[in-house]
Amino acid sequence: MNTSTFPALLQRFFTERLLTQQGASPHTVAGYRDTFRLLFRFATERLGRAPSALRLEQLDAAFLETFLEHLERDRGNRPRTRNQRLSALHGFFRYGGAFARRRRGNTRRWKTPRGCDRGQDFLSQTSKTSRMRD
Repeated sequence: MNTSTFPALLQRFFTERLLTQQGASPHTVAGYRDTFRLLFRFATERLGRAPSALRLEQLDAAFLETFLEHLERDRGNRPRTRNQRLSALHGFFRYGGAFARRRRGNTRRWKTPRGCDRGQDFLSQTSKTSRMRD
């Protein structure tokens, strides 16, 4: 993926996926926006590249795990906030990152963060059924 398609993909994620398809609340959109602002600031410091010059391939699982650890260690975020940021990243990579992961062969999963209830089921049976049909 070249550098011009990553920003376009991110913009489509916000406009098409969050706003149009999911009808996300303004608070959700703001939370996702803040996640990417923090990620871009972190990536600029670590990789020395402007956000517009980042490539999706640079944001691999190891880098994102380091970012999430940074949120807890350096910014003092609690697991709940970290998990919200993780959810935003998962949503984006599910939306547009599948083909990039296939190209890289990187299917590594992130570890479940501390404080996360692994057994909690967030989808109702109706939601699961409707997603399976899509």
